[in-house]
Amino acid sequence: MNNRVINILMQRDGLTEAEALAEYRAGIDAFNECIECGDVTGAMEIPTDYWGLEPDYLDDIMFAI
Repeated sequence: MNNRVINILMQRDGLTEAEALAEYRAGIDAFNECIECGDVTGAMEIPTDYWGLEPDYLDDIMFAI
């Protein structure tokens, strides 16, 4: 898989590709929900809250949409 977040979840957390993809999609869904509700701060915290990653990984959500 050519996605930084999915690769990290697989290597760091020992998830299968399908499990990591499900976690990634959950984060994207949460991001979209925050944006729709006008919660920019919550959207910016998704990488940390969902995957334990730094906010730098926000790009991986924004470019996936």
